[in-house]
Amino acid sequence: MVSETTLTIPKVLVGTIASGFRINRFIATDARRRGDVGLPSLLNDFRTAAKTSTHLRGLSSLSMLDDIIIHSLDIRRPLNEKRNVPESRYILVANDLWSSRFFPGQKLFNGLRVEATDTYWSAGDGPTVAGPLEDLILAMSGRLGGLESIRGEGRTEVLKRAQQRF
Repeated sequence: MVSETTLTIPKVLVGTIASGFRINRFIATDARRRGDVGLPSLLNDFRTAAKTSTHLRGLSSLSMLDDIIIHSLDIRRPLNEKRNVPESRYILVANDLWSSRFFPGQKLFNGLRVEATDTYWSAGDGPTVAGPLEDLILAMSGRLGGLESIRGEGRTEVLKRAQQRF
C-alpha cells in the first residue's frame, strides 16, 4: 500500500530485473522489506501515504483504489471482519479489473457473462457466472478463494481455468 506512492520507474525496473522479470516477486520482496522496519516507521509510512495521491507513472489513481479494495479484502476476509465500503467504489474497481490486462480476470472469465448477485454490475457475454461483487473482485484479481461462491452455467469452465492457472 505504501510502495505505490513512493516507487519510481527506475526502481521498478531494477527490482523486476533482480526478481527474474517477475513483477509479483518484486512486489512481494519490496513489501517484506518495507514491512520489516519497526512499527513506528511503518505507521509513519502509512500516515504519509494516506495523504498523497501520487502513484507510479503509467498507473492511474484508480489503480490505487484497486489496491486498497483488494488488499483490504485480503486482510478482512480471513479475519471475518465486515466493513461497509460504498457500492460505487466496488463497481469502479470491478470495471477496472474487468478491463485490466495486468490482472487475470480477462483470462479467467473470457467468453462468459459475469454478474454480481448483490448489486447491479455485470460484464461480458456468454454463459453466466454470478456471485457477490466482493468475490468477483477477488477472482478477477487472482484470489481464487473468491470463486467459492460463484454459481451459474459458466461455473465449471471458470473452475477448470482456475485449476490450470488461467
